Amino acid sequence: MPERRQHETYQFFFLKKAILEIRNNIDNLDLDELHYEGINKINHFYLPVTFPKYLRDFIKNIDKTKSLDYNFIGNILDNRKWVEKYKYKDNSHVKESNTGSDVNRKYNIDENYYSIVSKSKFTLCPIGDCPWSYRLFEAIMCFSIPVVEKNSTDIFIKDYHFLYDDQEHVYDFEKAQANYDKFIKSLHFLENNKPLIDFLKNI
Repeated sequence: MPERRQHETYQFFFLKKAILEIRNNIDNLDLDELHYEGINKINHFYLPVTFPKYLRDFIKNIDKTKSLDYNFIGNILDNRKWVEKYKYKDNSHVKESNTGSDVNRKYNIDENYYSIVSKSKFTLCPIGDCPWSYRLFEAIMCFSIPVVEKNSTDIFIKDYHFLYDDQEHVYDFEKAQANYDKFIKSLHFLENNKPLIDFLKNI
């Protein structure tokens, strides 16, 4: 495992953190990420982008009362310009920020960020330089319905309830709950992959 890659991306950082929740070290493991495809590799196991349990558990304890309509906090790149119109929506929090790109801050849990997402009925989830977004999963953990650009190429949205930008947006708690229940039982969490768990505990 090349040392220069440690903490280079959320994807690799979260993968290591998730493994360390199962075993005491990452020695003797062949770890890699296929960032564009949203895939992680642990030896001969290939799995989707991985989340550590500590992040899920932290978000679980945040108040989910919905006092905001929309939120987006992040870089507004050329392919994300569609989110700008939401700046002018009442009762919404849409702010351009590079905090998630700041290597000195990006790996700390941003309590204010997750609080805002948890307060929001809808989270704008544009893709960036690859066809998926962490915001989709953050929204799901916060019981916020993901909103994506019409004709979005996000590779993970098909598995969950979401809304397109050009649709009518009506918040549905039951769909938010269904998203959450499906996500926490998915292979995005290592604990749901028994063959992998057995491998990690015995290698």
